[in-house]
Amino acid sequence: MVNLLKKKISRKYYNYAFAYTLIFPGLIAVIIFIAKPAYDTFVLSFSKFFFGRNLGFIGFKNFETIFSEQLFITVLKNSIIWLFAGSLLSIFLGLFIALYIAQENKLSLLTRSIILIPWILPDVLTAITWKWMLNSKFGVINDILLRLSIFENPYTFLGDPDTVIYTLVFIVVWRKVPLVALFLCAAIRSVPIEYYEAAKIDGANSFQKFIHITLRHIAFSITAITCIVLIWISSEFGLPWVATKGGPMDSSHIISTYIYQNAFEHLRWGVSSAASVVNIIILCILI
Repeated sequence: MVNLLKKKISRKYYNYAFAYTLIFPGLIAVIIFIAKPAYDTFVLSFSKFFFGRNLGFIGFKNFETIFSEQLFITVLKNSIIWLFAGSLLSIFLGLFIALYIAQENKLSLLTRSIILIPWILPDVLTAITWKWMLNSKFGVINDILLRLSIFENPYTFLGDPDTVIYTLVFIVVWRKVPLVALFLCAAIRSVPIEYYEAAKIDGANSFQKFIHITLRHIAFSITAITCIVLIWISSEFGLPWVATKGGPMDSSHIISTYIYQNAFEHLRWGVSSAASVVNIIILCILI
């Protein structure tokens, strides 16, 4: 009996040791590529950094600098529009597309096959393509709108300070919706068909089935993909930077482009790190 108990205990610890051995390489990678840079950024946000040299601790002066700049206030406003409008539209549109492609027909199967194309395209290629299509002189979108008499004159979608951020939101939603739709499609198809059959017998219409069956069963999936989309859009850099570089007149700057510009163009590493810390805090609160 005692020997059997020892074998069970040793087997248990062996399983634990084996499991942690498998996790260990990934843990090391996280520490090296995520935890260490994040720690360095946090330290740098409280330091004065000049041409590769840390000149020492300066307290909250970097944070005072960014919050005293009118540009950073504009960046925060744009980031709120970018984050919330992009995330909510991605989820809502993705949900409605998912409801369609979850059906069993030839067109929905074809849609499932090609819908990921916008998501798998590189950021730079996507931004350049949309810049050409939205060009006021020879862009295909302006050409279509003029032919349909929707606009009388060409419109500079990426050149109007009042609307450029909404144009960028449209582009990022176009890019993120396909993966959201496939994710939610999988969740919808996992709902037992018996529930829909029982609801049909009880006289429930399509809307009632959607509210009381579909939404209830995919609520966790919606929550999970919402968190993922929030992280994706908040960290999006390549698309807005290549499309507008924060212009015109800094009207499309979001926090990721602001961080990049301060670090690599203005060489204000402390200010850039402080903005990164603010971004992390905001994202943690939202999540």
